[in-house]
Amino acid sequence: MALRRDMHSLNLGAMPQSSLPASAFPNRADIYVCDACGRDVTKHFRARQSHSWSPMGCDRYRCACGQVYLTGAKEWDQLGAGERMRRVGQSVWLGILFSAMFSLIGLIAYLVLHLGFGLREGARITALVITGLPFALIQIVFWPSVLASMWRTRVGARAASGG
Repeated sequence: MALRRDMHSLNLGAMPQSSLPASAFPNRADIYVCDACGRDVTKHFRARQSHSWSPMGCDRYRCACGQVYLTGAKEWDQLGAGERMRRVGQSVWLGILFSAMFSLIGLIAYLVLHLGFGLREGARITALVITGLPFALIQIVFWPSVLASMWRTRVGARAASGG
């Protein structure tokens, strides 16, 4: 038993973590450290995943020592009109697609509640909630991030410039 515990704590299959200065981003590394002060700034960088949207967020990060780095993220206002329309369209169509798939579960819930338990209104409401939930969740995730990005670039920039 003690041997097994010792083998588990050794973690022999783990790969060593690579570290790069933050100025080397977007070159791949596990840890990025500030060039000036050596702080770990990894959590502020947004590496792009293949076949996905470029991450949305603050495009620059200022370390506590004052060094500024590009994060790999883009703000909503930095995206072109075509990219914005593509993101809006994809979030709406994905919501519709997933809601259509969940409508089968909603139909089953409706039939069970209506025919099995005699609950007419409850069955209808439950089926509508099950069907609409995926669309609502996708929109709840997408739109607040867009609004936060617009706030950072429009209101935050105005406040920083004193206007």
